[in-house]
Amino acid sequence: MRKSAFFSLIFIIFAAAAVPSQTGTSVYWLKDVKTVFVDESSFRIVSSSCGTRVGGMLLPCAKHLQERVEFLVVLKRWLGKSGFKTVDSAAEADAILRGDLSMNDYAHAPSINDPEYRKKRDISPLDAAEWHINAWLENRDGHRIWEIRRGEYAYPGIFYTATSIAKIEGKKLAKAIRHDRKKGR
Repeated sequence: MRKSAFFSLIFIIFAAAAVPSQTGTSVYWLKDVKTVFVDESSFRIVSSSCGTRVGGMLLPCAKHLQERVEFLVVLKRWLGKSGFKTVDSAAEADAILRGDLSMNDYAHAPSINDPEYRKKRDISPLDAAEWHINAWLENRDGHRIWEIRRGEYAYPGIFYTATSIAKIEGKKLAKAIRHDRKKGR
């Protein structure tokens, strides 16, 4: 009886050791990230050229709210095209993508005081608009494994043609992550 109890105990110990752990380990390098959760609630608008400030809060205009949604849809699509699998919960993901948006529709619009104003006033809204995106990837432990700050999109070989600034910026962010992943950063 003692011998069978001893062997049963040994069997249980080895069986428990052979079962993979349900808690995954965190990744610490961008090159190891396979699944990404895009935290849509963190991609808030912190600056809007058509927004209104009320009591210290920014209320973005409806146009910018719609562009934010379009940006997130395009970002997820291009993350998938870039080799990442987007998942629906942070618990399933290797990394969580978070960030914030600053939108200015008139950053590069010609000034009425410019002597060349008449020549420049037919500028495309895509050329006049400027977005600044701060984005970062965090692992499950909350450590940042990748980040990009305002205006750091100068990646070689990335071309952008789209019908809206939201589509351009979503594609740029996904391709910047893919570029850094390939470079092993």
